[in-house]
Amino acid sequence: MLKTFRSAHGTLLASTALVAALAAAPAFAGGEPVDLLTAVPAESEKIFSETIERAGGINTFAHAREPATVETQTIVRSQSDMLYSQGVFDVSAGMTVTVPECTIGYQSVLMFDANHGQLGVVYCGESREVTADEVSTEDKHIYAMMRTSTDKGVEAANAAQDAVKMEPKSATEYVGPGYDQVQLEEAKRILAGGIVLVKNFTAYADELVPGTVLLKDGTDLEKYNYIFSSLLGWGLMPLEDAYYVNAVIKEADCTEVTFAEPPVDYENLGYWSLTAYTMEGYLGTDNAALSTYKAEANDDGGFSVFVGNSEDCKSNANQIDMPEGGAALTLRMYRPTSLEAAQEFETKFVTDNKGK
Repeated sequence: MLKTFRSAHGTLLASTALVAALAAAPAFAGGEPVDLLTAVPAESEKIFSETIERAGGINTFAHAREPATVETQTIVRSQSDMLYSQGVFDVSAGMTVTVPECTIGYQSVLMFDANHGQLGVVYCGESREVTADEVSTEDKHIYAMMRTSTDKGVEAANAAQDAVKMEPKSATEYVGPGYDQVQLEEAKRILAGGIVLVKNFTAYADELVPGTVLLKDGTDLEKYNYIFSSLLGWGLMPLEDAYYVNAVIKEADCTEVTFAEPPVDYENLGYWSLTAYTMEGYLGTDNAALSTYKAEANDDGGFSVFVGNSEDCKSNANQIDMPEGGAALTLRMYRPTSLEAAQEFETKFVTDNKGK
């Protein structure tokens, strides 16, 4: 089934000036050239290779056994109240993925290919067969990112990580195209300047023209939003599985961020989590997140989260630290009740908190 998910956040525009700047970026002699249409697979090649090295090979996870910190984060917008497991798997002969019934609050396995074409998400109590013809790239290695909540403690989360079964039927070594890594960094620098113009946009692998990052419907607007989102939000989940709400607040001693109860499917182990990132999208402090599991609700069922480093600020319930230079807030809603409810929540959250 073809599915594409959009958020209402951000201007529905891609900057032609940025595209022109990327096209004019100097080429380097270090590998295959990187341009607008190869930036996403070039980033994937980099992360695939790094992950294989950390995991000790393909077809196995590199498990983070402790929550991400400023020092240990490996990807942009790491979430510090859950554990990440990452691996590259060969599905050329197929693979079975099995996630047991949950023993912790939340667990999922997201799968996507080097074009960032989504193959889907497997949740607690589910099993899924993955086949090579689902992959949009000629190479049939995919990336799997498992998210495991730490609400029952790190030991329980580690046990849940180990219980997930990834059973590929082949083990062909991964060999990337050899993209120019210096030019990739230049491409990311240029594209990062336009992130405020872009709305989140993810696509399933069967929506892509095989072997490219082009969408089958061919619209330039969707193509640009898809490429920007995939490159600068690499690892982003489909919005039906995790809806991301963003707002920026200025650096201050203490800023109160307010919002209604997020519309997530609590009965199916959905939850929400708010993180204060640096303006570059990284963890800037080790007290950066608050979630369903620890937040104290107001009398009306909504929430007030205090972002700041003053002693008065730290005396409040629901306090997280303010990164240097201000906070880029991301509120994730895992398993939102509907896209419509998530979009309505987003509009109110951004209106009430943006620019504080």
